[in-house]
Amino acid sequence: MRLPFWVLGCLLLPFCSFAQTTTTNEHIFFEKPYTLQRPDLSQVTCIYKDSRHIMWFGTANGLYRYDGTNVRYFGHRNGDSTTLPDTKVQQITEDADGHLWVALLNGMARIDLTTLQCKTYTGTNKRIDVHNFTNRVCTDSSNIWIGNNVGIFKFDKSKQVFTNVWSDEIRGFQLSIYVTAIFNANKHLLIATTFHDIILFNKDDYSYKRIPIVLSLPPRDTSITCITLDSKQKLWVGTWGGGIYTYDLATNKLTHVDCLDAITHLPFFYTTSVHETVTGKERCIWITSSIGLIKCNLNPEGDISHFDLIQHDLNSEHSILAGKIEDTYLDNDGALWCAGDNGVCRCFPFQDNFKYFSGTNGTIEGIDQLKINDDTCIVTNSWNGTGSGIYINSLNGNPLYPTIDLHFTDKDNGRNISGVAKDKYGRLWISSMAGVSVLDNKLNVVKQWDKNSTGDDALTHFRTSGLAIHNDTVWIMCYHRGLDLYDLSFHKLKHLSSTDRLGLIDDVLFSFFTDSKGTLWICGDHDLYKYLPGQGRFKAYTLSHESTGCNPREMVETRTGKFIIASLNGLVQFDPMTEQYGYLPSSILEKEQRLNSVAIDRNDDIWFLTEKHLVHYKPKENRFIIFGQEDGLDVSKGLQELRTFDGNKFFLGQDHDILTFNADSLEHPVAPPYMTADMQVNDSTTYQAGKSASFILPYYSNKLQFDFTGISYIKADQNQYYYRLSGVDKQWITTYKNAVSYANLAPGNYDFRVKTINYAGMWSDEKIIHFIITPPYWQTWWFRVLAAFLIGTVLFYSTRYVVQRNLKERILRLEKETAVEKERNRIAQDMHDDMGSGLTKIAILSEVVKKQIGEPEKALEQLERISDSSRTLVDNLQDIVWMLNAKHDQLESLALYIREYATKYFEQTDISVSFDYPAQFEPIKIREEQRRNLYMSVKEALNNIAKHAEASSVNISLHTQKNVIQFTVTDNGKGFNKGSIRTFANGLKNMHSRMEQAGGTCDIDSETGKGTAVTFKIRI
Repeated sequence: MRLPFWVLGCLLLPFCSFAQTTTTNEHIFFEKPYTLQRPDLSQVTCIYKDSRHIMWFGTANGLYRYDGTNVRYFGHRNGDSTTLPDTKVQQITEDADGHLWVALLNGMARIDLTTLQCKTYTGTNKRIDVHNFTNRVCTDSSNIWIGNNVGIFKFDKSKQVFTNVWSDEIRGFQLSIYVTAIFNANKHLLIATTFHDIILFNKDDYSYKRIPIVLSLPPRDTSITCITLDSKQKLWVGTWGGGIYTYDLATNKLTHVDCLDAITHLPFFYTTSVHETVTGKERCIWITSSIGLIKCNLNPEGDISHFDLIQHDLNSEHSILAGKIEDTYLDNDGALWCAGDNGVCRCFPFQDNFKYFSGTNGTIEGIDQLKINDDTCIVTNSWNGTGSGIYINSLNGNPLYPTIDLHFTDKDNGRNISGVAKDKYGRLWISSMAGVSVLDNKLNVVKQWDKNSTGDDALTHFRTSGLAIHNDTVWIMCYHRGLDLYDLSFHKLKHLSSTDRLGLIDDVLFSFFTDSKGTLWICGDHDLYKYLPGQGRFKAYTLSHESTGCNPREMVETRTGKFIIASLNGLVQFDPMTEQYGYLPSSILEKEQRLNSVAIDRNDDIWFLTEKHLVHYKPKENRFIIFGQEDGLDVSKGLQELRTFDGNKFFLGQDHDILTFNADSLEHPVAPPYMTADMQVNDSTTYQAGKSASFILPYYSNKLQFDFTGISYIKADQNQYYYRLSGVDKQWITTYKNAVSYANLAPGNYDFRVKTINYAGMWSDEKIIHFIITPPYWQTWWFRVLAAFLIGTVLFYSTRYVVQRNLKERILRLEKETAVEKERNRIAQDMHDDMGSGLTKIAILSEVVKKQIGEPEKALEQLERISDSSRTLVDNLQDIVWMLNAKHDQLESLALYIREYATKYFEQTDISVSFDYPAQFEPIKIREEQRRNLYMSVKEALNNIAKHAEASSVNISLHTQKNVIQFTVTDNGKGFNKGSIRTFANGLKNMHSRMEQAGGTCDIDSETGKGTAVTFKIRI
C-alpha cells in the first residue's frame, strides 16, 4: 500500500534542519527528569496518565511505564503474543475496567494495569481487520473504539474482536475512510477525522455526518492530523498544510484560525496534537507541531487572545525539547509534559507563587525593613553592582530613593554595602568595603569613616563587613580585624579582637542577632558568641564535635526561646538556657549542608536557604518541604537572603532580584500521591495490596518485605511514609525510605498499613495488606485438643497402670505375707501334728517303760516303739526342712527325693520298688506348695501300700507332657473295691485334698485282686 504524502513527510522530517531557533517572549522553565534521560526514550509519540497515576510514553521504539522513580519498557518479540504487536505506538487510553489500550501501527494491545500482562489484537489472530494500519483509539464508559485506514471499529467484549461499524468510502477516494484521529465527544457522539473530513458518528445507530474542511476536489492542500474538543464544545482541528480550524458543534460553523497563519505558514510546519488546559487562572489551547509548542490563551468567548511560539533555545539548557513536539499532557500536579523526537520534558507554566518585587545591580547581601521619613521601606544592600549598592523601595516594590550618594572616595568598594542600621535619632548607619557612612533623615552624609580617617575615633580597618546597633552602641565588623564599638556621638569606645583574650576567637564575623531578652549574639567564622555585658567579654559556643566549629551564618529565635542557626554544616537547634544543641536531620540537609540564610514564620515554622533550594521545615510534623523550579522558583539565579518582618510575607534575594511570597498562601497545585504497596514473602512471592482481601501464608513464610511507593512526579524524594504492622508496631513509624522488612513473625492475623504525605502536605489513601500466618500443625487448636486428649489418655492409663500395679504389688505382697503366715501356720501345724504327737507318744511310752522297768520284755517292746516313733519324727522333720529349701524347686530334685524316700521306706520289707523315670529330666521348676503336696500325696500312697496292699512290688513312674507333671504309683497288691473305702477314707481324702491345693488331680484305679494304681497330675 502506498503511503500518503504526509506520512512520507513525517519520515523525512527528522532529516530536515531549520535555521530558525527563536524562543518565545514568555519565559518558561523546562526540565527533563533525570530518570527519563535515556537514549532509547526518543521519538515519543504520545503521553498518557492512567487511573493509578502511572505515566505511559508511547514511542516509535515501544511503550514505557514511569512511576516517578522507575521506568519499565514494553516491546515486541517475534512469535510472542504476550508482547506488543509491533513497537510503533500511536495512541494510549484506558477503559472502564482498568485496562490500558495501546494503538500501534499494526494492531492493538491491552495491558492489565494490575498484572501488566499484555494481550494482542492483530490481523494475524483475526481479532481485528487484517488490513489495519496506523490505528487510533478512544474509549467511553462501556466501549472501545478504534479508527484506522479501514474505518471505525467497535470492540466486541464477548467475542474479543473488533468489528467494523463504519467504512463508507467516497467513490474514488480511498483516503475518505482513512481515520487519522478519533475522539469520544459524549454518550452518543463519536468524532473522527479522515484525511480531509470531519466525521460526526452516532454511536447509537451508526449514522454519520461528513464535514469536509476543504471544498475543492480533489483535496490536495490539507490533511487532518489531530483533533480535540474543548470545554465549550468547540472542536479544534490540526492539519498538515492548512493550519488550524475550529468547528462549533452547536452552530455547525467551520472556521479557519487566521491569527496563527504567521506560524502555520512556516516551511515544513504541521500540527501533531491539540490539547486544552483549564486552570483557575486561564484557559489555553496547546498545539504541538513540527517546529515547537504553541501556547494560545483564550478569551471568555473561546477565541485566541494571545499566543506564543515556544521553541528550543540552543543557548539554554532549560528550554523545550529540540525538534518536533508530538504530544502534551497537563497532569493534576500542574506540570505540562511535552514529548517529541528528543524525549520527554516538563514545565510548570501556571506557577506564580514567587513574585518579582524589585531589582538591584548586584548580589544581594541584606534585606531590612526600616522606617524612613514616615515611610515603611524595604532597604536592600548589595555587592558588585553598578549603582550605589543600596536600594530603598516601598512595600509594593516601587523605588523611593533611586539615587543615594554615600560620598566614598573609593567608589568601587563603596558600592559593596555590607550592612544598614537605624539609630534612635533616625540616622542610617551604612557599612561598606570602603568604610562607614552615617546619613540623616534626608539621606545626606553627616559622618563618614574611610581609609583616610585618622585619630582615636578612626576605624581599626576601613573595610567593614557589617554593623548593628545594640543598646545605643554601634557594633562594626572590621573586615578580618574584629569589632569596633562606637557610641551615637561617633566616638570610638573600644576594639575587640581575638588578641584581647576576652573570649572572641574569630576575627572574621558574619552577622549580629539580638534575642528576646536583649542579649547580643554574633555568628563568627567558626563559633557562635554570646556577649556578656557585665564582664565585657564573650562566651564561645562551638556547637560541633569538630574543632572547626559549626560555622554559623545566621540565626533566629523560636517562641520557646530556642535558636535555629543556619550554618555551613546544616541546621542547628540550640537552647541558650541548657546550652544543649543538636543538628536537625533531613535527607535534603545530608545533600545540601551549606545553608545561607534562615527565617521563621508566624506559625513558628522554619524557612531556610540552601545553595539549591528554599526549604520549609515544620517542627510539629518533623517534615521538610523543598521548593525549586517546579514551584516557579528559578534557583539558577542563586539563593542568597531570606527575610520576613511579619511572619507571613517573605523576601527572597537572588542575583539582581528580590522575590516575595506568602507563607500562608504558597500554593502547591499538586494531587495527593497515589499509594501502591507490595508484600514479598521469603524473597520470592509478591502480593499486591488491594488484589485480595487476605493472604494466607504458612508458618515458615514469616520473612516479609513490604515495598511501597507514593507515586509522585514532583519532589518524590520528599514523600514521607507512615507505616504500622498490627501486633508488632505499637505506633506509626515514619521514614523517607519506601521499604521495610520483618523477620520471624509469629503465627497470627496481621494488618500492614501504610500511607504517605507529599511535600505539599497532602495525604495519600491508606493501603492495607491483610495477611494470616498459619501456625504449624502442632500449634493448631485441633492438634492441641488432640494432643491434650492423647496426653490425658496416656496419663489416665499410666496412672491407672501404676495404681493397678501398685495395687497388685500390694496384693501380692499381702498374699505373700499371707502365704508366709499360712506357711508358718502350716509348718507350725505340721510340727505340732507330727512332732507334737510323736513327742507326746514318746513321752507316754517313756512313762510306760518306767512302769514296766521291772518287766524287761515289755519294757523292750516299748523302747522299740519309742525308737520307731523317734525315727518317724526325724524323717518328718527332714521332710519339712527339705521342702522349705528353695534349692529343691526342680522336678529332678523332687523325683530323686521321692526315689530316695521310697527305697529307704521299703528297704526293711519284702516289697521291691522300681522306678520309671526319664533318662533326662526337663528343667522344670515346681513351687514349694506344689512340691510339698505332691510329695506328701506320693508318701501317703506308699504308706497305704505298706499297710494295706499286701503287695510284693511297687512301681513309681514319672511323665511330663507340656506343662503337666504326672506321677503314677502302681502296686500288685490285693486291691480294693472303690465302693467300700471307709477303712481307707482318711488317707484317700488327704491325697485328693492335697492335690486340689496344689492345683492338680488324684486318680485312683483299683480292683480287688488286681492291685492299685494312683496317678497324680499337676499343671505348672
